[in-house]
Amino acid sequence: MSKSLLTLSNERAHLNVPTGTIGSKLEYTLQPRSAVEQFLVDDQYQRIISNSNLKKQGKLNWTYMHPLIVANRPKSLGSKSGFHVIDGQHKGVKYLQSETEDACPCLVLNHPEDRSYDDCLEVEAKVFSALNTLRKKLNKLEEIRAGVIWKEPEAIWVQNVLQTLDLVVDGSFGSDKDDDDTLELKGFYQFWFLCCDYRDELGKIIAGYDLWKLVYGKNDIVNGTCLRAMVFLKEFIVECLTNGKRDNFFKFVTEELPKQLSQDALVKPFTDRKSNRYVLYSILDRYQQYCEASGVTKNYRIGSDTMSVAITNFPKFKDPRE
Repeated sequence: MSKSLLTLSNERAHLNVPTGTIGSKLEYTLQPRSAVEQFLVDDQYQRIISNSNLKKQGKLNWTYMHPLIVANRPKSLGSKSGFHVIDGQHKGVKYLQSETEDACPCLVLNHPEDRSYDDCLEVEAKVFSALNTLRKKLNKLEEIRAGVIWKEPEAIWVQNVLQTLDLVVDGSFGSDKDDDDTLELKGFYQFWFLCCDYRDELGKIIAGYDLWKLVYGKNDIVNGTCLRAMVFLKEFIVECLTNGKRDNFFKFVTEELPKQLSQDALVKPFTDRKSNRYVLYSILDRYQQYCEASGVTKNYRIGSDTMSVAITNFPKFKDPRE
């Protein structure tokens, strides 16, 4: 549901943001191609041009073309006067490479005529730093939510997984059932890893979620790292274990593991891309300790021979600690 800016502002009145304004307004102009060709870039504070960034952008898309922010230095500075790019040098290069003759949108900071070169440089560097540190990059959830709107395939897949599992993120993205079975997902980044790991393998994700329900289903929040680990664990059980080994390990996972660790405690030390593998080996270590303490026979244990065959057939199950 859309809200007006006034409503959003009023909802945040408690933040006590200072009133009033400071600084100089930037002047919006359309600069001809011939003028943009002569814009200068001061390497004392600018980044180095990234070739990969330019290639990644592809063809110039006016819809995504924010105005270049440039400073207009006093004529009295001689060779150091004129237009200097503060923010948008990649956009400027992309504009020139497009060979378009349409004018380029710019926002101009006009320096006072009596400002020295050092003062101009200081002001521009401050603006450059502020623009590149205060600008908030979209997090992965925000990227996916936006991607759903413009029907980006990866985003649609993630939304489909959430809806299939009846999970919701931040109370607003994912399942639209809004019933007693709908659970809140925490840790979206690991959930996104999960969706990347099992692209178009919804059956494996569902099987892993069913295992999560058996182990931690009494929780009303799904830990994304734990869910990803359970999907990986379920795949390991199905692909690498048979008969008594499978039955005994499955019983340990579903009956003993939740007695030893909550879902948060199970995954707490593990936060990176290999977290699912770390959790698997953490569980295997606990199972080994359980077998020794309970006197489980060798035939039902998961030893080095079993793991060697598993890793040979499925390299994804290799120990991340090695």
